[in-house]
Amino acid sequence: MDNLPPFTIIVFTEHHPAGLERLLAALSRGEIESRAQVIVLDPDGRPERRAVATARGAEYLVPDPPHRPAAWNQGAARAVAGRLAFTDDDAVLQTGWLAAFSAALGKGLVFAGGPDRVPAGAPLSLRSLDYVLTSPLGSGGVRAGGAGGRAYYPRHWNMAVDRQAFLEVGGFDHTVAESWEQELAQRLRRRGLAVGFAPSAVVSHERETTPVAFVHRNIALARERARRPGTHFFYALPAVALVALGLSVLAGVIHPLLFRIPLAEAAGYGLLLAAAGVHAAVSRRDPPLAAVVPLFIAAHHASHATGYLRGLLDRLRPARPLSG
Repeated sequence: MDNLPPFTIIVFTEHHPAGLERLLAALSRGEIESRAQVIVLDPDGRPERRAVATARGAEYLVPDPPHRPAAWNQGAARAVAGRLAFTDDDAVLQTGWLAAFSAALGKGLVFAGGPDRVPAGAPLSLRSLDYVLTSPLGSGGVRAGGAGGRAYYPRHWNMAVDRQAFLEVGGFDHTVAESWEQELAQRLRRRGLAVGFAPSAVVSHERETTPVAFVHRNIALARERARRPGTHFFYALPAVALVALGLSVLAGVIHPLLFRIPLAEAAGYGLLLAAAGVHAAVSRRDPPLAAVVPLFIAAHHASHATGYLRGLLDRLRPARPLSG
């Protein structure tokens, strides 16, 4: 048993082989990482990725089906270590990455996630998005480990889990449309197991997205969360605020004097957005964020509220009987 590796690192590939080469090279230099079992999941079955994995001594697997959560489960089935770490081939691991996860899982957590940093020279939209997803006003600080333990869940490019607990709950649910990490976290918590944040397990990761794609994905994620029973109330807050605003506007239509209520709400929200923009520019020492961050936060809240309400409507609709 002493000869078993401390971790199995499962790498999902969907980018250029140069990223995989860089990642595997970094793993070979790490004190704990160099002793880990590495499994490369390549849903496309590209020969150049196989060559890179083989040259670096990693196991190579073409998952079938190639869907990400199903692929993760296949990688976990091949794992020999008691702990699993997951990342993507475009992630740049910071020093001590796996040691940080080892410490977190050694302190009682069974599922942990770490923070990610925007690479130097990233576009303004990605720098703004990074602030939105880690600030208290943008996302409640969930991505920075805040907003309460039951609201936090790891992200797929930087997470680790105890293998026994993972297998006992059945791994990732590949029938879920989005946010497989959150769904796994919920199942683990329902069993009384701890899910939390590993602040020192840092990766540099550039999200491949655009503002429009961000909004569309946010709607899809929120809709999936609302469809799922047991979702933390924290995720419903934008939808609650949107409904409250709609009711206050309706009240203003009924009685003109009451129209002051939505105007006051809009003014207060605008001031909060402006304050967030100033804070982003000052705290990140990046002046252009002052103009862009408020727009991203508003889009984040509106898209999340829209998706959540759509998901609630999905749950209220009666199931259609099967034809035939």
